[in-house]
Amino acid sequence: MIKTGLIKKKIPSTSERDFVHTAFWYFLESYIKMWLFGRSKRTTSFIKMSYDKDMKKFDKASLEKYLCKDSDDFYLLNDKVEYGSLKNVVFYLYKQLERINPRGTVVEFGSGSGRNLFYLKSKYPDVKFIGLEISPASVKQSKEMARKFGLDVEFYECDITKELPIEKADIAFTSHVLEQLPRTFPKALENMRGIAKDVHLFEPICELYPKNMLGITERMRIRVLDILHGLTPYLKEKNYPYSYQRLKAGRNPLNETVYVELH
Repeated sequence: MIKTGLIKKKIPSTSERDFVHTAFWYFLESYIKMWLFGRSKRTTSFIKMSYDKDMKKFDKASLEKYLCKDSDDFYLLNDKVEYGSLKNVVFYLYKQLERINPRGTVVEFGSGSGRNLFYLKSKYPDVKFIGLEISPASVKQSKEMARKFGLDVEFYECDITKELPIEKADIAFTSHVLEQLPRTFPKALENMRGIAKDVHLFEPICELYPKNMLGITERMRIRVLDILHGLTPYLKEKNYPYSYQRLKAGRNPLNETVYVELH
């Protein structure tokens, strides 16, 4: 039996079939309980508390280890659930961030531990990178790690759905941050559009997931955990032109990353 940090059940083996079937029945049961007894809603205080707590988990020995701890678990790559070193998918997803074509001033809305910006700064040293983050512990740690690794990246503590500490940038992007804002993401998106012409999103967008057992499980998970849904209908309602591409990859195989570019 395989223990995973992704669901509260052990998986019979490392096979894709066993993972998907176990996750499907786990979230189906949770989905039924949700409709019968309700669920707790994702709030700003919950997000802040979660990120403050997560900061203790990182390996700070080197930049590479900080970017990704070398551990084994299930992940999604090339539309298949695999089991092995998470480095296989994590550095693939870092590489996808370069789709934003970094230049001038780049702002990440919800920078968390700072890892995305550290990766990008190591590849684009002449670009100015700024991180906006609601968690005080995350901002403190990001600043400490920037100094330790010799990376000139700025971090500010703020709520990205409210007034921002900066007024203008060339590029704004998110990476699995709007998913934490299932009801307030429109305000964050408007703030992104307000400071930057180029807006890029790397988010789990359930409306674009395949209609197979894995895709159905992902949709149930999103509802159970109160994660972002309705992004593409919102963009259509506002007549915002956009293009998207499923990356067919995810650090969590139940949380595939989709790349969206607003035009």
